[in-house]
Amino acid sequence: MVPAGRLLLLAGVALAHWKPSQRHIVANQTDASVALKGDENVRTGIFVFAAPFSGSTAMLQLLMSAGVQTQCRNLKWECEEFRAYDDPHMPVMKKLEVVAGNWDLGMGKDHALLFHKVGIPNAWTLGAEDSSFKHILEKRPLPEAFTKHGINEIDAHVILLWQPHCLHNYLSSHGARPDKEYIEFHQTFLNAERVLRERGMDVTVVNFGDLIFKPDHVNQQLAHIPNLPKLDFDFVPTLGKDIFVENEFKAQGSIADYAIHVKQHEAAKHYNAELGTCLDAMTNPVQKLESELARMSS
Repeated sequence: MVPAGRLLLLAGVALAHWKPSQRHIVANQTDASVALKGDENVRTGIFVFAAPFSGSTAMLQLLMSAGVQTQCRNLKWECEEFRAYDDPHMPVMKKLEVVAGNWDLGMGKDHALLFHKVGIPNAWTLGAEDSSFKHILEKRPLPEAFTKHGINEIDAHVILLWQPHCLHNYLSSHGARPDKEYIEFHQTFLNAERVLRERGMDVTVVNFGDLIFKPDHVNQQLAHIPNLPKLDFDFVPTLGKDIFVENEFKAQGSIADYAIHVKQHEAAKHYNAELGTCLDAMTNPVQKLESELARMSS
């Protein structure tokens, strides 16, 4: 049984209603929070796109701090929803039933829904018929696991989380990536932001560096999402309640504690927190793409 009073987070890919004047920030969160008050059949969904080993667990922990329900009750590694599928190509309605089984959908419409916390928004994600994302994007009927609770539609909000290469190179336990991988990831994210926006989706581009150096800015960026309270950077998940042994959760302590570590680390010497970019020459093709992503994250 999922604890009452928690948000449900749909993490990973998305749809929703694009608001041109509110692309990244809505100053008055109270106004945004009442956006869904008139429709009991709609739930807020938050979808996070992130490259592997690029900060998605930190974002998950922050969303968890705001009461968002995650897929951690699937007892799979890092709470990743796809690991609970018996077959990655199972029918999409079955996939939705699997993720629904890890939430308490009877809690009421003020609780947002998580679905997928990591993944590259590639052509498969955007076009495959067995993609939950495509299913929700096209507002196809939801399975009984949703409708029996009166949920007929998901109001989805996308978070595109990217990580500057200098932070990844110095902080990741998986080591540095070749430049060509960064270029591929960053270009895919830039293309995805354009495509998703053209499809009428609410998209927020978030810099992992801002989770460390500009937490207030991240809260401002995400304040427009309905039913998402302020993120708590001092939050530490509780074992047996928020996370479970089987999740093998990587994060230890709070994001605020981790930020203290990073600021004293060699990585901080190679990162400009004000600009949101690494201190490489602009002739570096990776840096050029990251400068554009940093602009979109500002």
